[in-house]
Amino acid sequence: MFEKEEVEDLDTGSMGKGGLVRHNVEADSKSLETGKHWLTIFDSVEDGYHITDSIPSTPMGSVLITTRNENVGFQLASNTLRVPPSTVEEGTTLLLTIIQRDNYSKEEREAASNLSRQLDGLPLAVNLMASQMVSRQMSPIQFIKSFERYSERLFEKCRSQNAYYKKG
Repeated sequence: MFEKEEVEDLDTGSMGKGGLVRHNVEADSKSLETGKHWLTIFDSVEDGYHITDSIPSTPMGSVLITTRNENVGFQLASNTLRVPPSTVEEGTTLLLTIIQRDNYSKEEREAASNLSRQLDGLPLAVNLMASQMVSRQMSPIQFIKSFERYSERLFEKCRSQNAYYKKG
């Protein structure tokens, strides 16, 4: 684990094309050459080409790259780990945990389970939908009715915008 004082903000510069963070790689590399352990995370990488020059190569550190595109993983890393979708039960538990209520009726648990199943066990999707329930102050039953009414339109929009989306 890292001590609080070991976690250092790196110079991230300004946002580049497509939201990619451009930063001073030389300055960042020097700040990592302290002999202390460090971790750099590149989250939701869609194209590995844009980050190859930004990956630190100093000792004592690790780089974590997350992507939905397997080709990026194989292009950038010698060790890849495929994270499988959650089970319906795990998704249901995650959803109900995020909502943070004390008690759920049998019908609410079934609605949460149904939503988890429709989201294919994807933790990010479950998290987003649970957050929507909380912000809209909707029960799982109310939300699943609304979700089923509008989900096909939403999925079509996602498919057209994201080449890596797979509805299975």
